[in-house]
Amino acid sequence: MKAIMVIGYGSSMPYAADTVRKQAERLAARRGERIYTAFHRADEPLIADAMRKAAEDGVDELLVIPYFIADGTITKEYLPREIGLEGYGDGVAEVEGRRISVRFGRAVGSDPGVADVVLRTIEANGGDAEKTGILIVGHGSEDRSNSETVESVAAAVASKGYKVFVGYNEFCGPTIEESFHKALEVSEDRVIVVPMFIACGLHLKEEIPQKIGLRKSSRGGIIHRNGKAVEIRYASAVGEDPYMADVMAAEAERVFGR
Repeated sequence: MKAIMVIGYGSSMPYAADTVRKQAERLAARRGERIYTAFHRADEPLIADAMRKAAEDGVDELLVIPYFIADGTITKEYLPREIGLEGYGDGVAEVEGRRISVRFGRAVGSDPGVADVVLRTIEANGGDAEKTGILIVGHGSEDRSNSETVESVAAAVASKGYKVFVGYNEFCGPTIEESFHKALEVSEDRVIVVPMFIACGLHLKEEIPQKIGLRKSSRGGIIHRNGKAVEIRYASAVGEDPYMADVMAAEAERVFGR
């Protein structure tokens, strides 16, 4: 039996886990395989428990989709070990005496289809390539895994003619504040802020709005700079977008076919 396992990081806060479960439900509506969810930490089921359940259910072919923005130490080292693989990539996991052939997918945020999700978000928020500044926000990482993914999406969006800037919440630069000011300078009507995050947790609800001059939990507003009024539209986390289920479904079609 073929199945798909969508794996999230896990947190003591509910936002990310709720997002993973919701996207898994959307994926199930698009695909015929059994869909499992699992988490690296904090939430249930943990990966080892989900693998045991898959073995009990008779799964022998499994596509693993890490519901992460970028591949890094967790997806390349921790997740394979918890799944029962010897290393990163495709392999066979021995679970409860059953051999499960595992196809190990890339982090969902690094899929090329995510650029289309971001473009949809920009269009839905009234983006105009001539008049609108675009700020794509990433978490940031010390090993460049997050920033490389964010910059790849930004380049794809810029190729459509948009004036795109990238800013990071921590660990690397440029900062959100630095890039936001640049987006304001080129904007004639609005700045659209697109967070390349899995879910709208505390970073997105509290820290980032304040960095762009908004109140906590605000979705936008008007900012007056250099004698002009600029509308700020603050989008939801990319990982929450319903179209991310289409990205996962396309990966499943690539692996399993229709």
